[in-house]
Amino acid sequence: MIAGNQVLAAMITPAMFYAGLACAAIPIVIHLISRRRFRRVRWAATQFLLEANRQNRRRIRIEELILLALRCLAMLLIGMVLARIFVRPQAFAGLLGSRAGTDYIILLDDSFSMGLAETGSRAGDQDTSVFDQALTAVERLVGCLREECPSDALTIAATSQPDQAIVAETNLGRLDPVAFSQAWRDRKPSSRRADLPQALAAVRQLLDARRSAGAVVYLVSDFQRIDWLAGEPAQAIGTGGQAASGTWPRQKGALEPLAGWDRTDRSLKIVLVDVGSENIDNLAVTGLETRQAQAVAGIGTRLIARVANFGRSESRARTMQVFVGEAGQPAVPVPAIPAGQSIEVPVEVVFPQVGSAALTVELQTDSLPVDNRRFSVVSVAKSLRVLLVNGESSSDPYQDEAFLLSVALRPRGPQFSGNEIAVVAEDELEQTDLASFHAVILANVGRVTENAAARLESYVASGGGLAVFLGDQVDVEAYNRVLFGDGTGLLPGRLSEPVAAPNESPGFRIGEMNANHPALRPFANLMPTCFEGALVWAYFPAAVAPAPATQPPTTSPAQAAVTLLQLDDVDRSPLILQRDYQAGHVWLITSSADKEWNNLPDHPIFVVFAMEMTQYLARRPSQKTTQLVGQPLTLPLEPGRHQPVATIKSPAYPEQPAVTVPAGSDTVSGAMTVRWAQTEQPGFYQIDLTEQSGSHVSEPVAVNLDTNESDLRRMRRDELQQAVAGWPVEYVRGEDLSYDTAGTARKELWPTLLVLLVLTLITEQLLACWFGANRQWSALVRRHHP
Repeated sequence: MIAGNQVLAAMITPAMFYAGLACAAIPIVIHLISRRRFRRVRWAATQFLLEANRQNRRRIRIEELILLALRCLAMLLIGMVLARIFVRPQAFAGLLGSRAGTDYIILLDDSFSMGLAETGSRAGDQDTSVFDQALTAVERLVGCLREECPSDALTIAATSQPDQAIVAETNLGRLDPVAFSQAWRDRKPSSRRADLPQALAAVRQLLDARRSAGAVVYLVSDFQRIDWLAGEPAQAIGTGGQAASGTWPRQKGALEPLAGWDRTDRSLKIVLVDVGSENIDNLAVTGLETRQAQAVAGIGTRLIARVANFGRSESRARTMQVFVGEAGQPAVPVPAIPAGQSIEVPVEVVFPQVGSAALTVELQTDSLPVDNRRFSVVSVAKSLRVLLVNGESSSDPYQDEAFLLSVALRPRGPQFSGNEIAVVAEDELEQTDLASFHAVILANVGRVTENAAARLESYVASGGGLAVFLGDQVDVEAYNRVLFGDGTGLLPGRLSEPVAAPNESPGFRIGEMNANHPALRPFANLMPTCFEGALVWAYFPAAVAPAPATQPPTTSPAQAAVTLLQLDDVDRSPLILQRDYQAGHVWLITSSADKEWNNLPDHPIFVVFAMEMTQYLARRPSQKTTQLVGQPLTLPLEPGRHQPVATIKSPAYPEQPAVTVPAGSDTVSGAMTVRWAQTEQPGFYQIDLTEQSGSHVSEPVAVNLDTNESDLRRMRRDELQQAVAGWPVEYVRGEDLSYDTAGTARKELWPTLLVLLVLTLITEQLLACWFGANRQWSALVRRHHP
């Protein structure tokens, strides 16, 4: 029954009702057949019976009609019970004008983890994704709502862009199911991570703007643990264990945005529609970074790709493809990874030219291929420029303090090492432009003036690297006063007077090494043989500088020094110390760079050591932090160099046309900045700029997935119910979604109708017995009182 657009009552199986309605005619047919007329034969003995029958005919007819009506009603009630008739109480209230309506809001999780493929279980089945199942569940849900509550409002939104509704407050009765189904099936998962608090905050804003008597919010998702429980981020899986099931605390704020909306005059109901898959095996590339400070064109650059196994079983060995731009590089083997762990895969790439190189690594495909790729933009320089400050020059190369070090960094021969060396005298340090160099090395410099020290501090603070080799020319008092100060200066330790090995001793040997340090890691597997035969005859004892006590360590420009390499003397004196000074690093080598105080230059390891030290200390190019999908791109323009406009090409170019974007003033710095917010796809975004001279430059920006979403571990039903305890929540699997589980307000009448059926049958039997008894009594009376 429909009043206006309100469905007041309906049936789940209407065929049974019509069958019962047809069966209600059976008693009538039997009654009519029983009244067939026979041939009448009159004889005298029946006259008295006919007279008595005429006297009781009206009463008997009424009794027969009553019994007939009860029998027809019983058949009809049987059909109604089997038809499962239901009513919607709210529709009756709306008919009386006492109801404002219910808002139905469907929030679809379209994060990239929903693209997980599920293999068909039978031969001939096609692979489907979790997102396909979510679309089917929403389509089924919309069909249920459209039939049961056509006058109510429906809103459908996705977690990726919850403020942009897919279906905005549409009357369910006016929704075209065919057009909706066709458009709905074309949807694809986004490349974003699910942000449930943000999405539900948008739902709250929608509810606050509406005046409804109640709301039902459907959350269709795969219900990953990371969205509901406060645990380790996905990248931390490989660093240790995995939280035990059931021990994770509740993620505060998952449903908090909806708190307080339901009051005495309105109701709220949340239905969790679970479409997740038990197939949670997934391998993802979670990071890609260079192990060298500066990549050089034509020279191999070492990188690290982090690969995590988010599954429950060990992954099989596979390969990783590497691309520089569109050019493929040799594939890199990836070993088997234990469940819940991650590894660092070494990658070496030769970049052919100077500039910004687009680097891509890609694993072999799996059930969730979207997170198998990682993108990075690597700044490639023509060379790594090193400034050597020579504190003891000599016409004899082997007596010159900087000669052997310069040869180690820039060996002679056709093979370019990637380093360009500039050597200056001690007194030229103040006039040299330090900003043009990636690293500065002081070799046995006797004194550093306060002006030169201030310039070195500014250079290191901005990201430059400094190495200080000592020697017989060093003025200990001047070094401690100008470079060490009270512990806040550049020098990692306070120097004491030099110590020489005893005459009876061949020298001090190399002792313990910090094998976890990035610059010394290549030597870890070679210890102790790599320094075998290396001897130090003299060195400066250095007291390791602690973190300055005058300022908190987080704000102090100088941090506590660490020992990287020790001698094997009694005091385990440091041979190499490091201190981080704001953005740069400082190394103190307590012996000389030439062969006057040690024989390291004669050792084969010296060249490798010099290369690794320089690459570690070198100034890193200015690069943005990891750019994630959904985060806006910002590119400051150099004043007077670029025109205030840019052309942006997305990863889908040329399928998606380029867009011209004017530059605007940054609200913080005031500088002219290009800003682009539509970063919905992972990959390289090309920003084309035009210089004032008319030449064109192109800057690629890498945008990656948030691999926290790659952790596919799901909430169990009991965990989910515990996480939402106290909320008006119902849980249902997507494949079980039906009229009964859709959460709509309706009341089935079959229990009441069943009671009426039993009462009707009892009444019919009692009346039939009573009427029959009355007839027998009347006949007995007439027999005795004719």
